Amino acid sequence: QEPPKMAASSAGGRRGEPELSSRALKEKAVAFYSQHDVAKSLERLLNEMFPSPPPDIYGYMSEYFHSLSKEPVISDLIPHEVLDGGGGRGIEVELYCIINGVEKPISSASVPVELYHEPIQTPVSSPKGKGGGIPRGKASKINHPEKDSEINLQSSESSLTARYLDPLTGIREHVALAVKGLSPKNQKEMDEIIIGLSPDDGELKLHVASLQAASYSIAQAAATLLKEPLYRHLAKTYSPGTHKFPMPIPVVSIITSGRAGVGKLRFREFCLTPLPGIAFSEQVRALVSVHREVGKALAAKSGPSALCIQPSTGGYCPVVDKPELALDLLQEGAVAAGLQLNNELAVIIDAGADRFYDPEKRKYEVVAGQWKSSDDLISLYSDLLSSYPGLIGYVDPLHHQDIDGWLHLQERLGSKCMLIADNTLEGLQIESKSEEGADVDVGTEVGKGEDEAKEPSSGAQVEKSAADEPGISYLSCSSLPMAPTISETVQRATHLRGHSHYLMLAAPPNLTVNTVLADLAVAVQARFLRMGAPVGLTSSAVISRLLYISEELVSMKIHEPTKAHLFTCTPATEEQSSSAENTD
Repeated sequence: QEPPKMAASSAGGRRGEPELSSRALKEKAVAFYSQHDVAKSLERLLNEMFPSPPPDIYGYMSEYFHSLSKEPVISDLIPHEVLDGGGGRGIEVELYCIINGVEKPISSASVPVELYHEPIQTPVSSPKGKGGGIPRGKASKINHPEKDSEINLQSSESSLTARYLDPLTGIREHVALAVKGLSPKNQKEMDEIIIGLSPDDGELKLHVASLQAASYSIAQAAATLLKEPLYRHLAKTYSPGTHKFPMPIPVVSIITSGRAGVGKLRFREFCLTPLPGIAFSEQVRALVSVHREVGKALAAKSGPSALCIQPSTGGYCPVVDKPELALDLLQEGAVAAGLQLNNELAVIIDAGADRFYDPEKRKYEVVAGQWKSSDDLISLYSDLLSSYPGLIGYVDPLHHQDIDGWLHLQERLGSKCMLIADNTLEGLQIESKSEEGADVDVGTEVGKGEDEAKEPSSGAQVEKSAADEPGISYLSCSSLPMAPTISETVQRATHLRGHSHYLMLAAPPNLTVNTVLADLAVAVQARFLRMGAPVGLTSSAVISRLLYISEELVSMKIHEPTKAHLFTCTPATEEQSSSAENTD
């Protein structure tokens, strides 16, 4: 069809404007086109195109004019309510940009709202938001028009209640307005704007889900506009000199115990991880096979009812009264899958000792009704390492207040396995080289100047110790949860690298279908990427993205082989690093 023709008018003016003669109108048009060099641009285009006529003339012209157009800017962020991996409330944010004068959807990202299972309480009031609403009549995927504008998050371990603005309202009324008209390509600047937002009344805080979803969608948009993978965009932003990337090794949940399980054992999870030296696609197949074989073994022993899973992780929940039962089950599943622990696969136990430590007794209730001192618990860890060669690490093996226990643990087992700090890391006193000589909690906001890093981040503390009080100087591996923004996550990762040999990026509970985690793990060169079971929609999305990245790295010859694990609680020397041969 021919484009619609403009109706001729002798008046030549718009309604309400003075009429122009034909000559005056032409003069005005010439001035307008000359001001924008339209004639010269057209002449240059035609001269470039004619010698080698392209098969798609108008497509070629479109690309040419696109190169002359204004920089794309954010026009809006549209929040939708979705479900997370555990059936809880999640939020998805669609990002729109003005490109070539037209508003277009560019990216989207989703995150869970009920992070770490903190209960959400419904407030009394439900005022309507004003400004920053949904301008194009878009409805959320799960439409709750009367959803309250504020929520309360109350930690299960604290009586203090923090008041947060509802995530959808926070996006509409604050984040969307703050970033409108800005380019999404500068992630650091955008994250600074987002993290600095505060509701007008000062009493409410922006929910972390609002910050995360906005930060992730902005990063995705920038990568799309720059026509490059997200991991490479993030690497260029935060580590410009990075040219090769190792693949993160997945750590997946197979058996869940502790409070989420049904047995007496208080250990939280039994996880599997591939050993270096196996192609990533083979790693994935091995994990899925063992998970399937463990399920078959459970069904054969106790019937189909034994196949119940933990909603947030996807791990099986059999009756586990002692760690040997779970370890034997993993070993049996590996053998049935044609694999061997300590050869292709290894086990990491998430002890979660912060959950079963009594600070008054200074003891650990490892099994319901049975208490152990830190020395007894360390002996148990040592015995398990001797009995199960495929066991290579413990997550949160001791409580963060048990500094003497940690020092003893590192002395006995630091060269035999990985001692990984997760929740414990927020309280461990890490010996710092700061000018004040104070021990700084690794859980504080990092990446800032020394003057700026005095205030603790959410859930963390900054403590000073007496000069003679012991501290933990180094960890074999630090587990990093996702921070409110991508920039802060990268900053924390950089900081933790100064205190640990390896980095483990940890997915939040009840992860939504969001692949940003995969690209981020590659960009920060995390040694491990921890997630739930290797099945289900959310984990499958992350693993599928990693498979794609792995193929791309190999095809582009920018894949860095992964060295063999090095067990150490001190900074590795050049001799130690060189002795760990490349295994990929």
